[in-house]
Amino acid sequence: MVRMKWLHCLPLTENVKGRKIYLMDQEATKEEVIDPLEVLQAVLPSGVISYFGAVGFYELTTQMPAFFHIGRLVSGMPLEATVPVEGSGRNPLGMRLFDFDGIRCYETKRFCGLTPGVQMREIGPRTCYRVTTLEQTLLDTILQPVRCGGEAVVFEAWGHAKKQADFDRMAEYLQTIGRTSLIRRVGAMLEMFDTTVGDSSALGRLLCAAKSRIGSHDEMVALLPGLNYGQISGGWRVFVP
Repeated sequence: MVRMKWLHCLPLTENVKGRKIYLMDQEATKEEVIDPLEVLQAVLPSGVISYFGAVGFYELTTQMPAFFHIGRLVSGMPLEATVPVEGSGRNPLGMRLFDFDGIRCYETKRFCGLTPGVQMREIGPRTCYRVTTLEQTLLDTILQPVRCGGEAVVFEAWGHAKKQADFDRMAEYLQTIGRTSLIRRVGAMLEMFDTTVGDSSALGRLLCAAKSRIGSHDEMVALLPGLNYGQISGGWRVFVP
């Protein structure tokens, strides 16, 4: 089939596991442009396109992603770490699989408890992506800012939230995840971007309830985990830029 040019071996570099991946398309040519996300989905069909790749997929950033992730879903909910673990020897981006078309491609573990928002999106006649929803992707930028491209990408993405996000859906995810610290960070982020959410909406009610329970005994948290900020969003007890 290779000789007949029905199969085209894709050029993977830094190929940690030595995989060979072929494009099977009788009408494809060697010059056809293949999206790295399609390659990642082929490597792990049950996986979820996440983080920087999802941010780019929804056009929430103007920056060109330098890396993409496919998430392997596992059951459960991880413990919340208040301080990033250093010196573990692990790559904070996950397990590097290969490079394709100049893009580093990683696999990472995704806990179902933190990932309620997953959907299938049909891209073309041969491809469907399993990808985090736009609202889940925005929450992921807070949960994993480094994997989403860093601080500048996170803030650019949330700058688009006002026009693009379904805040009722986001409220549903926040309730499912059940982390008060994440709700506080979302409240502070929306406040920072002057994004108004109606008090009678699902997200508005959730935010109001969470804010009313915050007291001086609640630990201060950074808007983005692992980053230090000098200002305080007082009502949320969140450090912000």
